[in-house]
Amino acid sequence: MANLNFRKEATYEFNYDGQTYLDFNYVDNIEGRRYRSAYDDVANGAPIPLFFEGTNSDHAIIKAELVGEREVPDNYAIKKADLLYYLPDISVYALLQYSYQTYGDTHEAYWTIKYLKQLKGVA
Repeated sequence: MANLNFRKEATYEFNYDGQTYLDFNYVDNIEGRRYRSAYDDVANGAPIPLFFEGTNSDHAIIKAELVGEREVPDNYAIKKADLLYYLPDISVYALLQYSYQTYGDTHEAYWTIKYLKQLKGVA
């Protein structure tokens, strides 16, 4: 039995409304599957498996391309939006939900990410 190891393959940079979110992608040494994590280090826990293979490339920081935006009304957030990004190195889209909130004197951006499965027949 082989040891399961994760190697960082890509760091995606998502920019919106003056805020930045980084999402870290890893590849395993057994089947070459891509995984994601909000953490730069996965030594203390496995990242989340994705549905596609890695690129077998050296680690790169990649700026995701914002291709669609929809603002969402919200009584609690200063700004809330659904954002569609394209990841050019793997030809996959990612849907991010963005919320910028204020708590007293504190302002905080919150991000939720979902990698989308590629549609058949769509490049």
